[in-house]
Amino acid sequence: MGMMGRGGPGGLFIVLVYVAVTACSAAAADTVRLRNGDVISGKLLVVSGDKATVDTVHSGEVTILMEEVVAIETDRAMTVEYEDGREVDAVITTSEEGVITIREGEAAPLALEPGEPPKALDLADVAAIHEVLPYFRYVGHLDFGLSIAKGNSDNENINLSGLLSPSFGKNTVIIDGRWNRGEADGDINASNWRINLQYERELWKNWFFLLFNSYEYDKLQELDLRVSAGAGLGYWFFKPDPTLLKVSLAPAFVHERFDVPSPPPMGMGPAEDDQRNFAALRWTLDFDQDLWSPDVSIYHNHKLTIGLTEDQLILLTAQGLRFGLFENLALKAEFQYDYNKEPAEDAKTSDYRYLLILAYDFGGDQNDWYH
Repeated sequence: MGMMGRGGPGGLFIVLVYVAVTACSAAAADTVRLRNGDVISGKLLVVSGDKATVDTVHSGEVTILMEEVVAIETDRAMTVEYEDGREVDAVITTSEEGVITIREGEAAPLALEPGEPPKALDLADVAAIHEVLPYFRYVGHLDFGLSIAKGNSDNENINLSGLLSPSFGKNTVIIDGRWNRGEADGDINASNWRINLQYERELWKNWFFLLFNSYEYDKLQELDLRVSAGAGLGYWFFKPDPTLLKVSLAPAFVHERFDVPSPPPMGMGPAEDDQRNFAALRWTLDFDQDLWSPDVSIYHNHKLTIGLTEDQLILLTAQGLRFGLFENLALKAEFQYDYNKEPAEDAKTSDYRYLLILAYDFGGDQNDWYH
C-alpha cells in the first residue's frame, strides 16, 4: 500500500509498460543454435563464408564459426544469396535436414532426436545471408591532415581527401578525391590533386561492371593533366564485415599533358605542351581487414595503369592503420606511395607521403568499405 501511495496508479502503469516492452524486445530476436546446445539470441547481421556475426544485447557483436551452427531462425526478412545468383528476401528458418529455408507461417524450431549427434548447418546452396539493403543508401568519409613546423625550418603540409558513394539498388556511384599541398622554407614540396568518378553495376554473384573517369594534376611532376577513362569488370572476393577484398581490371585510354618549363629558342617554333595518348590496362585492388575489433583495421588500396601502346607504368597507393575514436571520428596513420615510370623531364619517378589523418565517416553501416 505504501508503494502504491507514493507512486500511484501512474507509476504502476509505467512499470507494466516497461515490463511489456522489455518482454517483447527479448522475444523479438534472431536465434542461432549451436552443436553444444547453446542458443545465441540477438540481431543476425551477416552469414558469409565460414562465419556468422550476431549483434547481442549483453556481449555486442559475436562471431561464430558456421561449423558449430546447427540452426538459424530470424524474426524479420533477410536477403539470402544463393550460389546460382538468385537473391530472396524472406524470413528464414532451418529444416529438420539442416537446410536454410524460407519460413511459411509459424515454423517450429528444429528439434534433434535424443542421442542424435548434431550436424553443422548445410549451406551448400547458400552463398551469403545479410540484412535487406534499402534501395537508396550512401556512405562516405572526409579526411583532414595538417602538419606545421616553425623554427630552424618552416614546414607546412595540408592534406584533404574524401569519398561519397550513393547506391540505387544494384547501381553504385563512387566519387573520391585527394588534394595535397606542402611548403618547406618557402619552397613548394607538394602540390597535387586527384579526382576519380566511377559507376558500378552488380552482375552475377560477386561480379560487377564498371565505368570510370579520373583526373590528376601534379606540379612537381610537371603534370598539367592526366585523364583516364575506361570500362571493365570487377569481383568481390570478400565483402565487408570483417574482411573486404575487391579487385577490377579494365582497358583504358590515357591522355597526359606536361608543362614545358621554358619556351624554345627564337626560330625553333611555337611553345607547345608535351602531350601523349596511349591505350592501357588499369588494375585496382581495395583491401580492408578488421583486427582485434571493428574499431581497429588495416587497409590498402592501389591503382596500377600499364601502358599498352606506350612504355608507361603508373602506380598510386595508400595503406595504413585506422583507429576508431568515438562516434564517427577516427584517426588514420597512412603511407602513400606513387610511382610514374615515365615522368616529365627532370622529374622524379617516386613520391612518398607519411600522413596522420583525422577522419569523419557518415552514411550507413558500410563506412569501412573504403579507406
